[in-house]
Amino acid sequence: MRYKLRNGVEIKTENAAKPASQPSQFLLRLIEELPHVTSTFDYGCGKLRYQVAITDKTDTLALVDSEIQLSRVQVLRTEKTSIRTIFRGSNQILTFTDSEFANITKNLIADFALTSYP
Repeated sequence: MRYKLRNGVEIKTENAAKPASQPSQFLLRLIEELPHVTSTFDYGCGKLRYQVAITDKTDTLALVDSEIQLSRVQVLRTEKTSIRTIFRGSNQILTFTDSEFANITKNLIADFALTSYP
């Protein structure tokens, strides 16, 4: 995601995401305690730190982030790829930009949402 401040400064949060090897143990424990649900979204999925843990708790997962974060080539799971490439063709994991997610017209019910903090 990108945030533009009034003074013209642009904050590029896609450059600030921690790697998947540094998840919050608190959030992992929290996710582990949650019941299994039909559908879930991870808004600001970043570098997929919680994707595996969330996928274990849901039938369908929507990964939501900026187009830049979803499409840029970066090191994910020890290889250079993009989030969109990893999950292309998946029946369980869908990718959406924040604007696409806001405009979803199909029945995607978020049973729980997790936001990660640095």
